[in-house]
Amino acid sequence: MEYMTDIKVIDNVLDEEYFFQIQSHILSNNWPWYYMDNISNVEDNNNYGFFNILVNENGVNNIGPLNELIQETAQRVGSDKLIRCRMDMTVNRGDSIKLEPHVDLTIPHTTAIFYVNDVDGNTIIYDQMYGDDSKLTIKQEIQPKANRLIVFDGLHLHTGHTPTTCNQRVLINSNWA
Repeated sequence: MEYMTDIKVIDNVLDEEYFFQIQSHILSNNWPWYYMDNISNVEDNNNYGFFNILVNENGVNNIGPLNELIQETAQRVGSDKLIRCRMDMTVNRGDSIKLEPHVDLTIPHTTAIFYVNDVDGNTIIYDQMYGDDSKLTIKQEIQPKANRLIVFDGLHLHTGHTPTTCNQRVLINSNWA
């Protein structure tokens, strides 16, 4: 895989009918969410939230109705080697809290974030890469928008904010070799 220098922001990734179908399924009371004290795997007590692993590093696959989304993401990323895919939900805490900057994996990879709902709680991608201890500077800040996909070099430090305008910020994060 070649090194990615740009951040791709792609709106209306999925067919509208299919998107609304999976959005209503994911945001329903029937979708399983699991609490985690630290969804970013960094030292910070503020990074709690909910998750659902769709594909793990061992290849265990629980994609179900999201298969078309994964296929579309693979095309946009330019890889069919999915390492990991999970859903994340952060919740409204009354204030916008910037979570700790992190990388999902410490090996070369591409990260794709698909937003399930329109919400505040921007994603910040920093200029700095994993292992760079210099002062963080923002490369790009992206507003979560339903049916939007962002794709970037996964070794860029990145983070998100908790939402304040609605109860939940839901996204699907996938990592590709």
